[in-house]
Amino acid sequence: MAKVNKLEYVDALRGLAILAVILVHCAQYGTNVYPAVIASIMEKGQMGVQLFYVMSALTLFLSYERRLNKEVHPQRNFFIRRFFRIAPMYYLGIFYYLWQNGRAPNFWTGFGPGITDGNIAANFTFLHGFNPYWFNSLVPGGWSIAVEMCFYLLIPFLFRYVTSGRQAFRVFLITIGIKLVLHVIMLKLRPIDDVWLWKEFLYYYLPSQMPVFMLGILLHFVLRGREEDHTMRPIDLFAFAGLLILHLATGREVLLPTHALFGLAFVLLAWTLAKRPFRILVNPVMRHIGMVSFSLYLVHFAVLHWMAHFGYADLIDPNGTTNSLLNYGLRYTLVVVIGVAISTVLYHTIEVPMQKVGQHLIDRWEKRPEQPVVPSSGL
Repeated sequence: MAKVNKLEYVDALRGLAILAVILVHCAQYGTNVYPAVIASIMEKGQMGVQLFYVMSALTLFLSYERRLNKEVHPQRNFFIRRFFRIAPMYYLGIFYYLWQNGRAPNFWTGFGPGITDGNIAANFTFLHGFNPYWFNSLVPGGWSIAVEMCFYLLIPFLFRYVTSGRQAFRVFLITIGIKLVLHVIMLKLRPIDDVWLWKEFLYYYLPSQMPVFMLGILLHFVLRGREEDHTMRPIDLFAFAGLLILHLATGREVLLPTHALFGLAFVLLAWTLAKRPFRILVNPVMRHIGMVSFSLYLVHFAVLHWMAHFGYADLIDPNGTTNSLLNYGLRYTLVVVIGVAISTVLYHTIEVPMQKVGQHLIDRWEKRPEQPVVPSSGL
């Protein structure tokens, strides 16, 4: 049986995920004239969020399984832990980005009425992911937090009814089908006038991302190593093969979304690192970046904002385009270094203390002696 209880490769992959996310956002600042291949790689950095989701589903199933028979109220305790893991830093992000950007209309509000009181309230309750004007308009990247929090609500249900790798793979296929059907229906309904924003919303909302989470759950069972977790039903493999062939033959991404294919690649990568943690990825630096990755996810947008504000987005020949790649490399390095430094402080002053508060409440309500807390990391 693979040893999967808080392995080093999990934090390392979270580090890789946040470095990928920063890759795409750095490309949106300064002179951004890049060769097509490099520009494509930068753009695909957004798939780092899907790597977060795969790791999140894996670790959530592991922790839920580990505590299920050891606690009196495991479901309640699960939600307390997740709230104190995510909410304090996200609430800080709400206050900070309201101060930095104000409440004026922006790209993600469709340049409409701006940041409304309803938008702010939805962000505090993590319901902003259900509104196409709210899901990403207050806290940059806030859409992924909304999706993550909604996924938490499904964990007890999924843990109860998805009990093997075979079932996880079948539910993965079912979520692909649900995503496809909903996509067709929702495109036709389109309750807002902004066609582009509606299409973006249909990519970011929970039904579109559920196949990726299911791949993380599948990874949990694969690492468990039982026969029923490795041996798939022929009908399921037949369905997936047909879907993949149709996707390749027609070029219609809606059949098998790119982010789901990236999810499959991330499962293979994680499975490989679980067997052999190659030091090129699993090393102290990557593990530290992964440990502070949640704070870094929220912070790096601010670092980029202030670099651009003070004229440091391009450090070499700011008015030219001949040094775009060099400027990008310098920009990326500065964002990572500054962001990790700030995030390390936030991790130790906000994330860890708030996790301890959550654990203290659990221990008090469980009516048993308080136990040492091993803080979790990443999304």
